[in-house]
Amino acid sequence: MGYALWQPGQRITAARLNAMSGLWQPYTPVWSADAGTTTLGDGTLLGRYQIVGPTVNIAMRFQWGATSAQSVTDANWSFSLPVAPYTADGNT
Repeated sequence: MGYALWQPGQRITAARLNAMSGLWQPYTPVWSADAGTTTLGDGTLLGRYQIVGPTVNIAMRFQWGATSAQSVTDANWSFSLPVAPYTADGNT
């Protein structure tokens, strides 16, 4: 399935141009694990994203702090996304 950024006859608007330019937007990621508990404490977790056509680029910074903690050593970590992923035919 193709995705066109521009359709014939479509009006140029500031919102449309901004959407095409991929301006970075801040978001607050959520850190979690499949086992135990996570505590960010005085750590830092920052995120930003940009949307360019059908693509979402994500940048994240996770800095461990003196009071950050994860209660088990073999847990798989995950971080929330700013937008829901596209699902095609059951695949994400």
